[in-house]
Amino acid sequence: GVPFGTIIPDLIKITKPSAAETWTRGTSHAITWTSLSRVTRFEIQLRGSVVYTLVQNLNSRSFTWTLPQSISTGTYRLRILNAENPNEYIDGAFDVRIN
Repeated sequence: GVPFGTIIPDLIKITKPSAAETWTRGTSHAITWTSLSRVTRFEIQLRGSVVYTLVQNLNSRSFTWTLPQSISTGTYRLRILNAENPNEYIDGAFDVRIN
């Protein structure tokens, strides 16, 4: 098994966003990733001073998210988790700024 909270960079790799980005409330943005075939269900989080769960139990390797007007401004990192084992995850390499 994998120790608690182990980051597994080869298991899941975020492909978009591929650089630091600024997202505006009310706009839509694609999030894409690759993964080893054994991971079939995903959860996506936006993590900053607050953690937002964007989607759970997604059976896909892409997701388009429309930012709600209620989201707090700030700097976040995407995290994509194996929904069947949330100890397996990868954090995005770049910041997402919400304004």
